[in-house]
Amino acid sequence: MTASTTVNMGVTVTLKQCAKLVRRAIDRNIPVMLWGAPGIGKTDLAAQIAAAIGLPLVSFIASLKSLVDLSGVPVADLANGKAVWLRPEDFPSYPCLLFIDEINTCAPAMQAGLMQLVLERRCGTHQLHPDTIVIAAGNRITDRAAAQRMPTALRNRFSHLTVIPDVEAWSEWASAEGIDPLLVAFLNFRRNLLHVMPGQTIDDGDMKVSLDAEANAFPTPRSWCQAGKFLDLPADERLPLVASQVGEGPAAELEGFLRVCQHVPTLEDVVRAPATAKVPPQGDAASRYAIVAMLCRCATRQNFDAVMEYAARLGREYEVLTAVDAVRRHPDLANTSAFGTWAVSNQEVVL
Repeated sequence: MTASTTVNMGVTVTLKQCAKLVRRAIDRNIPVMLWGAPGIGKTDLAAQIAAAIGLPLVSFIASLKSLVDLSGVPVADLANGKAVWLRPEDFPSYPCLLFIDEINTCAPAMQAGLMQLVLERRCGTHQLHPDTIVIAAGNRITDRAAAQRMPTALRNRFSHLTVIPDVEAWSEWASAEGIDPLLVAFLNFRRNLLHVMPGQTIDDGDMKVSLDAEANAFPTPRSWCQAGKFLDLPADERLPLVASQVGEGPAAELEGFLRVCQHVPTLEDVVRAPATAKVPPQGDAASRYAIVAMLCRCATRQNFDAVMEYAARLGREYEVLTAVDAVRRHPDLANTSAFGTWAVSNQEVVL
């Protein structure tokens, strides 16, 4: 067998898979290095893991630190004729999830200091609490995000996971965070637009979007969340502001989707006659996703029977999306008869 010379950034996983694997590594006290493009959600993932295991998150942005932020500064101990090192304020002494961000953009001396911290959980005389968890994150060199090669000795101290865009995981997070359901529906409709780096072309047959290699604004989970804050503005203000976050092409796609939303059946139409209210043609996915967004946002215990009856007429994909997203946004809907009946018939769907 001939050894490959291809650079391997670690096992490629979605955010949802990554969360499970990181928890397994944590259980075995193994540090994890998260690789991925800018804005993909690495920092949010660390925060979610910290919350899940009940530890405070301490974010240590390596690119903004110097070695004294790890080792401290020496002061004279005249009584004993030696120097002692004062513990830095940023060096936690309590149990926490220590998240070392931008680890491969810091100075070489800093990376050398992190070798001891990651492997031995200490720097000089300063020791991390034994229950402290270490996770690091960085961008890849190919992302052109000021990243540089990590020393092999530091790399070898981690388990490496490369995170890729994941619409399902982002949608779940966005629903929990109250992100506008129209934006969630749009990115479920145009899934390839969740993350596009400058210089990349997306062509799925129905749409082609190319971003200039020097583009300042480009779509990532992070920039879409920022763009979502403009959705309530008039179109003449919304379009340029959304474009300022995600680029002109993706912004135009979203604007077209929002215009479609103006022509779908109203909630009143659905609730009044769920069995006969107009259903968009089979090939009109944009309208069907727009309807799902409206139903998820407006569902209540009083109208959920009608919502689910109508959703079933849209097709299984849209019915599942309606049920799952509506309950994520309004947890009390899980106690309705409509959801109970649906859940019994769809036990394979994981909420």
